[in-house]
Amino acid sequence: MSETCRCLNSCAVRILGRRGPLARRDIIKIIATAAAAQGITFTVTREGSRHTMYDLDGIKIPIAGHNEIGNQMAEVIYKEAAAKPGKDWWKK
Repeated sequence: MSETCRCLNSCAVRILGRRGPLARRDIIKIIATAAAAQGITFTVTREGSRHTMYDLDGIKIPIAGHNEIGNQMAEVIYKEAAAKPGKDWWKK
């Protein structure tokens, strides 16, 4: 059974079952898996010096180049992607 963060009730904490920052690759994997399940394209648009720009079926999503991304920032990224997979798709 996964553990939930009391202060944020963050989706990413629930999905991965842990507290603390998430690895950047895990955030990308979560979005890519959800996109593939719904038949949505998720591709890298360009690599910048500080961010990588991804294209989620027409929506531009910047993801910071840090190895670890905090839970609040992960939730912001998920909300930016929510236009295509649906509202609160990461909480399901």
